[in-house]
Amino acid sequence: MTASFPSAARAALLLATLLAGACQGTVQVVDQLPSFVEREQLQSTIWLGLTKDRKNISSMASAIIVSPNVLLTNAHVWAAKEPDTEWWQAEIPAERTVFLRNPKPMVQTRTEPGEPPRQVLKPLTRRTFRLLASGTQGLILPADAADSEQAPRDLWSRDWALIETERPTWRAEDAAIFYPESLDPDWAPRPRTNVLIAGYSSLFLEGDSVNTEEGPETNLLDLAAFLASGPYVLRGDTRMIEGQPAVTYQPGWPRPGGHSGGGVYIL
Repeated sequence: MTASFPSAARAALLLATLLAGACQGTVQVVDQLPSFVEREQLQSTIWLGLTKDRKNISSMASAIIVSPNVLLTNAHVWAAKEPDTEWWQAEIPAERTVFLRNPKPMVQTRTEPGEPPRQVLKPLTRRTFRLLASGTQGLILPADAADSEQAPRDLWSRDWALIETERPTWRAEDAAIFYPESLDPDWAPRPRTNVLIAGYSSLFLEGDSVNTEEGPETNLLDLAAFLASGPYVLRGDTRMIEGQPAVTYQPGWPRPGGHSGGGVYIL
């Protein structure tokens, strides 16, 4: 049995709803990839490292490869959100610098004459992305949006952003394969459809925190191992809650920050 890929836009939206309903806990988190699915089948989901200063990783997220140089992620990932604003009220930047996994993480450095070359671990590389389109474009906010914490009703269908780079690090053959029925904008998985959500939640990162602005710097060996072993899988059943798609989440598990933007695969 193989996993098939639904609409990339809807995949990101399902995940956003999942994250909104996640709860805190202390139970051990495990990768829920089924034994009959090869991790290589999920390579259309890749890791994003968000940065505010081009030096430190401020947060992690995921994205879906949709063409040789275009990714799809959540608008709430791409938005330049301030602490006192909702993401849908924030600016959607025309351009951002993003960290990606370095396809060749071992870099040879120069040495003194007569000494052998030295290999240095460099798991990340920076790329400039520009915004192609976003679901928030044309979004009409209520008159009291500045004072309201209530999101627009159709927000779930607008939480997507297409971004492009001239220097991709991924393979073109890893682009997502769309589930045919999902090309219909009105399509949604039937309730209780079992799905896999691929991504790079920090729940699966062992070692120091990746947040270098609010905590210790990441151990590069831990980060390199984390990226090389992904993407990671959360598994659940689809639901419709007040007209919005959602996916069940393991009770007691912490909020899976970093999984936003990952692909959803129907089993």
